[in-house]
Amino acid sequence: MLVTLQEVLADAVKHKYAVGAFNAIDINMARGIIAAAEQRRSPVIISQGQGQFRFTPPEIMGPSLVQLAREASIPVVIHLDHGKQLEVCERAIRSGYSSIMYDGSQLSLPENIANTQAAVALARQHKVSIEGEVGHVSNAETGDLPETHVEISADEQFLTTPEQALQFWKETQVDALAVAFGTGHGVYRETPKLEFDRLSEIHKTVNVPLVMHGGSGLDDGAYQEAIACGIRKLNYFTMLSQSLGDLIKEATNATNEPFYHEIQLIVVNETQKHVARLMDIFGSAQKA
Repeated sequence: MLVTLQEVLADAVKHKYAVGAFNAIDINMARGIIAAAEQRRSPVIISQGQGQFRFTPPEIMGPSLVQLAREASIPVVIHLDHGKQLEVCERAIRSGYSSIMYDGSQLSLPENIANTQAAVALARQHKVSIEGEVGHVSNAETGDLPETHVEISADEQFLTTPEQALQFWKETQVDALAVAFGTGHGVYRETPKLEFDRLSEIHKTVNVPLVMHGGSGLDDGAYQEAIACGIRKLNYFTMLSQSLGDLIKEATNATNEPFYHEIQLIVVNETQKHVARLMDIFGSAQKA
């Protein structure tokens, strides 16, 4: 069933778990994600980042995802990840997405708030949910940087403070808030130093579901600690994409006559296996 982000996060807040937001760049990844959600009886968020439109445009991806969601027996959110312009948010809404993210985190706080307010008005007009971001999480997977491996800056100016989070939320009233506490998109060059005390203080300060970006590559304990400190939406893409690449390479190297069509079910099945395990870790299994 197709639902909004606000709907699935309400239960996550009540029962203190996180809903996984898994980026899908094609229909086979999306099929695997929904198969995992059906198997684990979990709500799920299927995301497509603005930087990933070059793989499958939202005008094609959106209607396909909506159809998959409507056929599913579990709650499915179709979400725009890291929309950087209002025009992009409008494009996703026209394509059937039930949730959008406006990302103004690289702007000054006043500019970010003003632009997010406009995005909130757009979301309310079309009855979709909206996520905002304050602080800044390094972006590799969204297409903003050419490299895949990222180094996480320890610079205080990029991390979210409880005061910033409160001001941003009060002035925008977003349905979910992404915060920076040490994670980064892409593959980590070294183990990130996650500031769970900072995250916990933000959680105590604002009455809004918190979002963790850059979820790939952490150990299971880090996910569970983040959830204990208030994370209710957990974004994940890079390690799934890498595992699919490794399996495809292995499969094509194993035969002298590789065929593209034979790769399709590899993607569906590996995505299902990979995502189902994470749903157990995030605590969303058996919540649908």
